[in-house]
Amino acid sequence: MQRFEDYPLSELLGYIDWMPFFNAWEFAGRFPDILTDAVVGEAASNLYADARRMLKTLISERWLSVRAVLGLFAANSVGDDVEIYRSEARDEVLARLTFLRQQKGKPDGQPHECLADYVAPKASGVRDYFGAFAVTAGLGIEEHLARFAREHDDYSSIMLKALAIAWPKPPRSISTSGCGASCGAMPPPRRSPTSKLMREEYRGIRPAPGYRRARITPRRPRSGACSTSSAAPASASPILTPCTRPRR
Repeated sequence: MQRFEDYPLSELLGYIDWMPFFNAWEFAGRFPDILTDAVVGEAASNLYADARRMLKTLISERWLSVRAVLGLFAANSVGDDVEIYRSEARDEVLARLTFLRQQKGKPDGQPHECLADYVAPKASGVRDYFGAFAVTAGLGIEEHLARFAREHDDYSSIMLKALAIAWPKPPRSISTSGCGASCGAMPPPRRSPTSKLMREEYRGIRPAPGYRRARITPRRPRSGACSTSSAAPASASPILTPCTRPRR
């Protein structure tokens, strides 16, 4: 397990995914093409300039803090489940992750897949691994949202919330790269081209918990990531879990 208490915000700038930010303002298109669009280009460019100014202040005054927990665990699949072992001895099961195999009808020759298919079966004798991480980039946001509310500054409040939607992707991308490098699915984070990380062009998978295919009960992780009353991740604090090596 590796824990990052306060990852430098300045190192994450190159990993920001700007499209969720523009989507939050109901702009459609692709970044950076949207900045030169014949119809919305001027408005998008002005919004982008305001966002960059707030980002500069956010970083210099340390409005938000980024935390992450990253782990790589000995694991093997047993049927549609994955056993996570407490140690390399693999003689004690720390947790059992239950996954759902695809239920929809498919043409002949197309398999009904399950996330457990991406982890080597226990009976194979292959010593496989399962990576997991939790990240949050939203610690401290409430204080500034409350300040904007007191000042009746709705624009800055919406701007910060919109940035918070895009901001979590940098630590997520770096954590994915860290898991992937450990699993042999991608180069180490410092050698991974940013554009490929942003387009999620890597071998292996990184499913999120909570979907029918990954019925994992979320818990509040050591990263301090926040969740709603229904255990869904808060917008600025996504709880992102497993990543595995490529399918065998």
